[in-house]
Amino acid sequence: MRKFAPRTREQAVESANASFVNTPRYCARWTRERFGVPALGDYDGDRAADAEDMWKAAALPHPGDRHPPAGVPVFWGGGSSDNGHAAVSLGGGMIRSTDARGAGRVGTVRLDFPTTSWGMPYLGWTEDLYGHVIVSDEAARLEKWRNNVRARRARMNKKWNERLRNLRDRLAKLK
Repeated sequence: MRKFAPRTREQAVESANASFVNTPRYCARWTRERFGVPALGDYDGDRAADAEDMWKAAALPHPGDRHPPAGVPVFWGGGSSDNGHAAVSLGGGMIRSTDARGAGRVGTVRLDFPTTSWGMPYLGWTEDLYGHVIVSDEAARLEKWRNNVRARRARMNKKWNERLRNLRDRLAKLK
């Protein structure tokens, strides 16, 4: 079984920029893999696990917002098979997209490329994919630090509670 480790926004951009080929018509899988999250499947029940499922399952969407930050997934509706389209935002109005340089070729293009070239309406971007919030490297480091502090605090509390129990036991014996 494959284990997934969600990537940060910076890692997703790095992964997208390092990818040059794709399986045509599999933009949802390619995009999901850039973020390191497992597949959800057919979320909307239309018998296709596609980009529109990713958008509809989003818990933190930004509908219609044409200023997505770098490292978030962006979405379009429609398409020849009504599966929509997904890509990775590079920020500054640019995306890394499958089939952007021809079938099976990943390219860096403007955010409006799927609309102007393929006639797909822009849906927006989201801060999460399939229940995984996409955080920046800095936020990931902060969360790791918080978890370490919590773990240390729990260990210290355990030690102090043990010492208090020992002191209570000694006091009880003295009475």
